[in-house]
Amino acid sequence: MPINQAVVLLGFREAKVFLLKGFMKNDVEIRFIHDRSLIRSCDGQKGKGTERHDFFRDVVRSLDRSLEWLILGNRSSCFGLLMYICHQNLESRVVGVEPIDMPTDADVLSRARDYFAKHDEVVAWQQLAEHGSDC
Repeated sequence: MPINQAVVLLGFREAKVFLLKGFMKNDVEIRFIHDRSLIRSCDGQKGKGTERHDFFRDVVRSLDRSLEWLILGNRSSCFGLLMYICHQNLESRVVGVEPIDMPTDADVLSRARDYFAKHDEVVAWQQLAEHGSDC
């Protein structure tokens, strides 16, 4: 079954990606992506943003098979990932961004399923309105 929807839960220096294959509890593939920028250079300076860029690139690569993305997490991480996504011209895949603090996996999946169900309903109504105006 193709994976059409994914949720990214951004935490501190890590992301948890939920690839939704269906609506059953076991129809979820979870991936962890860690920020590898914990190592500093000899002079104690971090790079010029390349580490976060690499982290966001890894997150987007893990989402590549899915068509619709919901982004959850703290505001700054969500904004950083969204900026990276826009730079890659992939913003059409983002269906929502919501700040959320420390949810459980069950909270994330429940919120995602509710969100995607509402999103799919809105898309269906929009398509119906477009086709209805053709008559």
